[in-house]
Amino acid sequence: MYVLNHCHFCHGTDLRQAVMGATDLLTRKLVGTDRDGNLIGAVVRAGRPNLQTAMPRYDLSTQEVLDLARYVHYLRQTGRYADLTAGSLQPGDPEQGEAYFARRCGQCHSVTADLAGITRRNLGLRLPR
Repeated sequence: MYVLNHCHFCHGTDLRQAVMGATDLLTRKLVGTDRDGNLIGAVVRAGRPNLQTAMPRYDLSTQEVLDLARYVHYLRQTGRYADLTAGSLQPGDPEQGEAYFARRCGQCHSVTADLAGITRRNLGLRLPR
């Protein structure tokens, strides 16, 4: 639906504002609060004729709006994940990591993945064996 209705020409293939000056759908609050096309569908069906870069009306079925909205939400999730992880995968300091683990995690977890007794140690519970 996104490509067939040429949404990508104005909103970009990644939902970021394209050369036509359309809204950045990746971070737009209205799109983020949409549920199953309830907000996206209203805008798509009504269009935005009074904007500098006017958006035409689209006559889409309920299922087509749902498909479009789900695709837009998928693109938002992948786009936001890429933004959040960009540049964050740099190598760390192994000694500082080991010290952090010992200080914050080592009371319950071990580097050998042995979690035996974690519930009793952490919560003081006695579970049947």
